[in-house]
Parts: sequence; structure tokens; C-alpha cells
Amino acid sequence: MIPHSQRVFVCRRRSEAESPARASCEARRAAARFSAAFTLIELLCVIAIIGVLAAIVIATVGTVRQRAYAARTASNLRQLQMANIAYALEHGTYVPCYLNEGGNWPKNNTFRSYLGVNPYDSALDDYSIENYPLIMRTGFAKWMDKKYRTVGLNAVANQHESGNTAVKKPIPMSAIPRPSKMICFADSCDYQVTYTGRDNSTGPEWPYKGGGPLAYRAPGEKVIVVSFAGNVFYLTKAETTDRQRWYYNE
Repeated sequence: MIPHSQRVFVCRRRSEAESPARASCEARRAAARFSAAFTLIELLCVIAIIGVLAAIVIATVGTVRQRAYAARTASNLRQLQMANIAYALEHGTYVPCYLNEGGNWPKNNTFRSYLGVNPYDSALDDYSIENYPLIMRTGFAKWMDKKYRTVGLNAVANQHESGNTAVKKPIPMSAIPRPSKMICFADSCDYQVTYTGRDNSTGPEWPYKGGGPLAYRAPGEKVIVVSFAGNVFYLTKAETTDRQRWYYNE
């Protein structure tokens, strides 16, 4: 026969085991175990979501930067052409691509004065910031400090050879039949751009090549150009084959 004290103890333990508080405690423990497992799944999902969002953000930031560089290039080209128009209004002709005494348009001190930059200094490096200021360069950061010209002037519409000599004659404003369509300055890999040499360089690095290549650095593989009228536009490679964008006498 079980003593009274032991019967009380057994009943108490049974009562505790069957009490709502005990059941609630066990339920909380089970829920905690389930919650821990669910949290791990949630964490993995969050990591995956963060990875996807990071990829989207990186791509978006890259696109935004490219557009910012393109906008800076467009601004430089527009300012160059505004100075060119001012030069033409005073001198009767647009700035020539070449100088009679040698060199090319970035060394033309008269033109440089319209841009508000210092005269060319032969004692300094040709590509120093003093001789080759940012306004004469592409706005794309990767190419801004290259040791070659990154904005080209339309050589076939800004001068022509006189007979068999190398003398270059600038073109008067009245000789440009389609000023809002014809290319004047363009994002380039040289100091000049030409119809025949427009594809001399290739991406994605766009290294220097002679002959007047275009640089299709803008989003969508387009080149940024400014017309003789001063309007900036983007051209695909196919669109640059239109000779009327290049030649004033066609």
C-alpha cells in the first residue's frame, strides 16, 4: 500500500504534467524549435533576395554612370560648337581642322579664346590639362586622361585640299547646306573624324587609331555628335553611313 505522502507526490506530478501551464510550456518549446528552423529558411531567402537586388543595383548604377558620362560628353560637344559658331560669325568660316603652320584645331589659340581656356603652350606636355582641357575631351571617365584626342572635328567638312598642296581651307557658314544634320564634332579616338575612317577603331576599349574613327561609347553602342547648328544627337553605326551627314557638297 502506497503511503499517503507518496500518493500526494504522484498526484502532484501527474497534475503538473497535465496542467495547462505545462502544456503551454511544451507548446512554446515546440514552437521555438519550429521557429528556429523557419528563421533559417527565411535567412536563406533574404540572402537570395539581397543577391538579386545587389545585381539589379549594380547594373542600374552602371547604367546611371554611363548616362552621366554621356551627358558630360554631350555638354562638351555643345560648348565646342557654340564656340565654333561664335568663331564663324566673327571670321566668316568655321574653325579649320588643321592649322597652316602645323598642328590641329585644339592648338588654334583664336578658337581656344572662345572656349575661355589658356593659349596652347608648346613647353607643356601636349596632353596636359592646360593644353588639352576637359572641354576638349570625351566625358567618359575611362578615356578622359588618354594620351590621344578623344573629340574629333569633321575633317571632310571643315577644310579641303587646294590642288596638290597640303593647304587646308576652312569652310564658310553659307557652304553648309544641312547644318542641323551634318556632323561637326564627335566622340572619337582622334582629333578628327572622317567618313572613310569612321570605323577604324573598335570597342570596348576604343584605342587611338588614325584616320578619324568614331567612338561608340554611349549606351546602346551609339556615338555622340554635335551638328553645325549646335544640336546634339546620338547615332548608331548604321546611321553614320549617311554621306550627307559628312559632306557639305553632297
